[in-house]
Amino acid sequence: MSVDVSWRTLVDGDLGEEWEPVTASALERLLDKQLAEYGATIHDQPTPDGPLRAEIIFGTRVGQERGAIYYTDKDGAWFSYNTSADDDVPEVYYSDLGFPPDSEIPLSDLRAALLEYCQTGERPTCIDWKSAD
Repeated sequence: MSVDVSWRTLVDGDLGEEWEPVTASALERLLDKQLAEYGATIHDQPTPDGPLRAEIIFGTRVGQERGAIYYTDKDGAWFSYNTSADDDVPEVYYSDLGFPPDSEIPLSDLRAALLEYCQTGERPTCIDWKSAD
């Protein structure tokens, strides 16, 4: 089984992409250094070059302690959901995916959800979700 995370960084004006196996420490590093500002993607593939079992796209707003998650698997697609979101917040983009304004959640919740995914391999239950359909 292969579960990898990719992220984008801006170096000398060029946007680059890096990949590594998903671990709790890799995700913590992404969030602590806010490398997920441009978005990060987790690919969960049971076999190399096989179909994805699940995909997670997430990102954080630098200096604002919030971010959003998009999760998709064979059962559907969902965005993280913040029931108390401000209606005046504009749509945000991570990894070229538009996230609805009510998808931004506190960074601590985003971190907990990603770590839960690392432990269970399933859509996290510690946050609320809204169907992407």
